[in-house]
Amino acid sequence: MSRDEDLTYPEIATRLNLSVRTVEHHMSASLVILRKKLKTIADPTIILIVVLLS
Repeated sequence: MSRDEDLTYPEIATRLNLSVRTVEHHMSASLVILRKKLKTIADPTIILIVVLLS
């Protein structure tokens, strides 16, 4: 919602009837997971690109 609908955390909290702190916590936890997943995908891709360009 934050990125798809360009909503602030307080706006998301209001829409979902949650506290702003809960929204912040879930966003933070989600971004940690996303970064880890992207890192596992990006590392092999970077190696492949370097090998192909060598």
